[in-house]
Amino acid sequence: MYIPEVTIEKVVSAVFTLKVREGDVVMVSLCEKAGLDLDALVHALNIIGVPFFGGIFPGIIGEGEKKENGALVKIIPAKTKPLIYRGITDKKFENPECLSQMSDDSYGDAILLVDGLSDNISSFLSSIFNLLGNRVKYIGGGAGSLSFVKQPCLFTNEGALQDAAILLLTSKTISTGVKHGWEKVSGPFVATQTSKTKIEEINWQNAFEVYKQVVEEDRQQTLTVENFFDIAKGYPFGIKRAESEYVVRDPISTDEDGSLLCVGEVSENVVIDILKGSTENLIEAAHEAVEIATKDADFSQTFIVDCISRALFLDDDYSRSLDLIKEHIDEQKEGVSVEGMLTIGEISTYGRGYLEFLNKTIVVGLM
Repeated sequence: MYIPEVTIEKVVSAVFTLKVREGDVVMVSLCEKAGLDLDALVHALNIIGVPFFGGIFPGIIGEGEKKENGALVKIIPAKTKPLIYRGITDKKFENPECLSQMSDDSYGDAILLVDGLSDNISSFLSSIFNLLGNRVKYIGGGAGSLSFVKQPCLFTNEGALQDAAILLLTSKTISTGVKHGWEKVSGPFVATQTSKTKIEEINWQNAFEVYKQVVEEDRQQTLTVENFFDIAKGYPFGIKRAESEYVVRDPISTDEDGSLLCVGEVSENVVIDILKGSTENLIEAAHEAVEIATKDADFSQTFIVDCISRALFLDDDYSRSLDLIKEHIDEQKEGVSVEGMLTIGEISTYGRGYLEFLNKTIVVGLM
């Protein structure tokens, strides 16, 4: 259910009218421009007495369109309550005891929300995959603000969360399709010095200078600190994975020392390429993703997770991407609304089935 002019009262009213049954969990996705007080929202929702979780995102997809304001409220049939991981940046998180006690055939599939501006997300996902493996299909993404200022951006019945993650095991099967559409423009390079989400050196040289040379030569425009985000959104890094597409890393800013800050970790000495995209390739990637997701799938609701920087790159053409998804969904099953989130990083099983934190990628989920 999409709520266009969102207030705490309207969210509470929407949740109340959903008629939540035992075993259901309510998921609430908020646009950051809604500006709701998370503590007040949690308090109001707790009065209803239903389990819930959610996050604040740069945008959402409601009624088949990109929305920069409002909220999306969905019912998720679940096998567990929302499981909270606090302090994922510290590598001290522990898996809830209930997960280790579950049998292999009782897991279901998983929705994962993370603070998209946290360090250590990839390591956190590795720990989840080590526990649950490929018995579970995963979908989710990073919450947070497009200002890239860290603040509480996730919430459950227990309150607002920062530098955290939420895991929900569903009782319904989730079918996914994952594509990005970016192509190599230069490389390979080696990220010879990194620190979590920062690339400090490429080929033993200042990272910004190497990146700047490639981008300026291709774009024929000077790259500066001031215009970095606007230009860099069209030139991400690609980490090659065996038998799969690139795992994309999105450079969002540069420091005075020439380090490049990315969304998601970049391992030291990993081989990277510099990529570029075209409008048509990125739109076609969305079409391919929905075709993969709908193959042999039985579904009653959609769960789209698309990167906010893909939407920013496509600009006015982004609606074409959603239109292709809507058309294909309608061909498979009438009356199913296209809904989802515009995220800071995407989460899905990828390639050989390994759980990845992705950038600039669209994940089409069907439940």
